[in-house]
Amino acid sequence: MEQKQPKVILALAITSACNLKCFYCKDSGENLDNALGTIEFNNLKSIVKVAYKNGIKNYRITGGEPTTVHYFGELLEYIMELGKDSKIRISTNGYKILNYMDMIEKCRERMEIVISVDSLNKKIGKVEYEKYLSEQIINITKKLLDRKIKVRYNIVITKENINATPELILKALDLGVNIKLLDLIKHDEYFEKNKEESNNFFKNSYQSIDDIKQFLRSITDRYQENFNMLVSTGIPMSGYFKGNQYIQVKDSNRGSTFSEECVNNCSYFDKCQEGMFSPFISNNGILSISNCKNKNLRWNLLDMNDEEKDKSFKEILKLFSNTKIYNNFKV
Repeated sequence: MEQKQPKVILALAITSACNLKCFYCKDSGENLDNALGTIEFNNLKSIVKVAYKNGIKNYRITGGEPTTVHYFGELLEYIMELGKDSKIRISTNGYKILNYMDMIEKCRERMEIVISVDSLNKKIGKVEYEKYLSEQIINITKKLLDRKIKVRYNIVITKENINATPELILKALDLGVNIKLLDLIKHDEYFEKNKEESNNFFKNSYQSIDDIKQFLRSITDRYQENFNMLVSTGIPMSGYFKGNQYIQVKDSNRGSTFSEECVNNCSYFDKCQEGMFSPFISNNGILSISNCKNKNLRWNLLDMNDEEKDKSFKEILKLFSNTKIYNNFKV
């Protein structure tokens, strides 16, 4: 009997380029091993084509800032034309997104724009927040919503912005957007910080989302313990609802979803924060699990023909089919 296909979202970190330099990011953005540059479009298309044939219908386009890439619009069109069941989530700071308004509107039932907005103001104390709720972001948001395009704000919670976050949440809800709250994910490197500085930064900046949950309960109508939009892998998420809007909470203290392979064979397992979140394509053509440090679970797709790519996707999807919840993770 054929194993049931796991439902996953494939992240495409197409570039390391970004027009902003945020303090909790790194030079390469979400890409592996500080890989710099942009994946060549024909290589990316061949990868996405094989992924779709393996049953992957949901794609998250990220970077860096994906709208800096010259083929960004062509990529949207290519994925949309794979089939009527393909869907795209764009992770962006809003840069140039309005340039693609007509294309996004045409497929708005299968598109979502996720804009990173971490603060009401550009500066809190001594900390610069490049992704803040500026007039430009407000105008971009309104134009997207006017065309009935789904918009969500991602807010990364740190010690620096925790006190200002409630007001930001209220303003976002008033605009009509959905919200996702995330605590800080531990990396070996943040922007312009080496490993030791990064460890200190994480210890000094990490803020538990528990401290804002009472506020969320006070402003919403109902709560859902397990609330996942597309997939149920990675860190279990909860949802708070106000009318038709939601606030999704990604709290790493809730543990994560892991493959049996990770539990039994990975030397990084006890330190893994995000677990089996999603398959991930880096800008250097490496297929892996998002944020996974295990180099035994990486496939260099640029060195492969379509048949070999197909086998690689089957191998990684098998890992997602064989998962369990591990509840003992502590920050």
